[in-house]
Amino acid sequence: MSASGRVEVAEADADGFEGRFLARTLGEVRVMQVASTRFRFERSPKMAANMVRDHLLVNVVEAGRIEGRIAERAIKAEAGALVLSRMATPMDVVLDGVSWLALIIPKDILDRHMIWRRSLDGRVFAPGSAPALLLAAHMRALLALSDPVPPAETELVARSSLALLSTSLGAAPRTGPTSSVDGPDVAQLVRRFIFEHLRDPELDVAMICARFSLSRSSLYRLMGERSDIAGLIRDLRLRGAKRDILSGHFADRTIEEIGRRWGLPDERSFRRAFVRAFGQSPSHLRRSVRAGVPLALQSSLGVEDELERWFTGL
Repeated sequence: MSASGRVEVAEADADGFEGRFLARTLGEVRVMQVASTRFRFERSPKMAANMVRDHLLVNVVEAGRIEGRIAERAIKAEAGALVLSRMATPMDVVLDGVSWLALIIPKDILDRHMIWRRSLDGRVFAPGSAPALLLAAHMRALLALSDPVPPAETELVARSSLALLSTSLGAAPRTGPTSSVDGPDVAQLVRRFIFEHLRDPELDVAMICARFSLSRSSLYRLMGERSDIAGLIRDLRLRGAKRDILSGHFADRTIEEIGRRWGLPDERSFRRAFVRAFGQSPSHLRRSVRAGVPLALQSSLGVEDELERWFTGL
């Protein structure tokens, strides 16, 4: 259960529940490929109303079926169909043996480029339709980009995604100024920017200030208790590296490569910071994982958590 909704796996399906999850963050755009056995996702009207930052979710079903309600619309989507929804919209759907592609775009970013129509919320485009084919191909192309994508190219990714989405949906382009009445506060945008750029070794206070046109003192006041921005970035990177080691999914990568993956290119500095944060070196932790030593944080790596991340857009 979270502020975004509830993932529910029936008791009869729990023992055999499986899933796969692949995600890439490209500036303000996030693209994912997810597969799972049967589960239900429910977002109540209250949860939808309390959403901090609304997002558009563009989903293409690759296999299986999605059925239920989004907003006031009953939906049924088979393989090849395109489904649109928003995080600030109530929904109750069952995903049955589904593999799907997802493109997630913040609604405030979307609103700068196109006029969103309520009739698009919960809209299903049939398999073989131009929107479904074009957007599926685009998402697969984003997932196939080399890793990491240079920061200078992430803006191109965002622009191309927004342009293709607007054209595919037949939405009117935004030609006038947009309203900021219902936009998220700047602190929330800063937190998201930090999260999405953690793997960029150039991410620092100066980059954040430049992105949001803030002075350092303004940024520190804005973040309140999180005023140690450099420390926050370091801690989040170290936690990401620790999750990679615990997961065992990067056993073929060196410790140095894992550090670089999280924006920590200096191996010696990475190892020292890791020891200070967790009381052991990354190499020692990897040996413990390989030896099968029980580790408490492994329980946080289940696919249910990854599904939750998909629905929250984080």
